[in-house]
Amino acid sequence: MKNVAIFHSANKVISGALLLLLLAGTASAMPPHEREPDFHRMAERLELDDSQKASFITIMKEAHQEKKAQREATKEKTKQQLASILTEEQLGKMEQAHDRRDERRKEMKGKKRRHCKDDDQYN
Repeated sequence: MKNVAIFHSANKVISGALLLLLLAGTASAMPPHEREPDFHRMAERLELDDSQKASFITIMKEAHQEKKAQREATKEKTKQQLASILTEEQLGKMEQAHDRRDERRKEMKGKKRRHCKDDDQYN
């Protein structure tokens, strides 16, 4: 009976670890502009107190959402403008180019990326 309890406990730990790996993999597979920034980590690096941290995270999340909405609006506006001047064939070629770009990004996902020299600017 004790072995069964240990097995179930270990199974829960492994399941939790796999879920974390899955979530981490999903986040890193997304293009940087689609990922939710880690404002909590930034707040920790800035050594904010609890009051500052709460306000900081709220402000940064709102700014991020505004920027995301603006980016989507610009993307849609551009798409409509291009659709008014390009032929169906040209629009198709453009879509194919975007698909190729997306494929290259997927291929690069596993390769080592350069990091900005200022990655630790808040340390």
